[in-house]
Amino acid sequence: MKPWQRNLLLGVGTVAIMLGMVYGDVWLRARHAWQEGVKYEAWYRDPAQKKSALETELSKEKAELESKKQKGKITPDEYVQRVEETEYDFQRQMEDNDIKYALVWYKTAVELFSPPRSRWVIQSEARIPDCKAQLWKDFVKAGVYTDDKPGREKFDLDWGGGV
Repeated sequence: MKPWQRNLLLGVGTVAIMLGMVYGDVWLRARHAWQEGVKYEAWYRDPAQKKSALETELSKEKAELESKKQKGKITPDEYVQRVEETEYDFQRQMEDNDIKYALVWYKTAVELFSPPRSRWVIQSEARIPDCKAQLWKDFVKAGVYTDDKPGREKFDLDWGGGV
């Protein structure tokens, strides 16, 4: 084999491996975004599941902070501050609109991780209209958009319209 042939083969092989790695990375990121969307959509439909998951996370974080305090890695004042921050985060997450987060994660999969059009992107695209409709119903129910305050156009612009 001539040197230029070997170099060409090595270059083509390197590019093929690199493209495969990029494809795999984007595919995995799309899967993660879809899984997060499914998680938030499930939490929207079953708030008890959300509360259980968040309480488990809260207790783990508190135990970790307690361990750090016992080992002297953080001061007692810092411990109290971090526990308060953790509890605040828990309360904020409990109050968040999960269908909104599901929509954002699905749109993330579609807009940021395609091409390639993996099955995760296709499934995310399929979930977006239902999430948008539910979010719209929630906004109307909350009085954000009413007949005297038309806002459908603003809603579509806020979420990028067509997808």
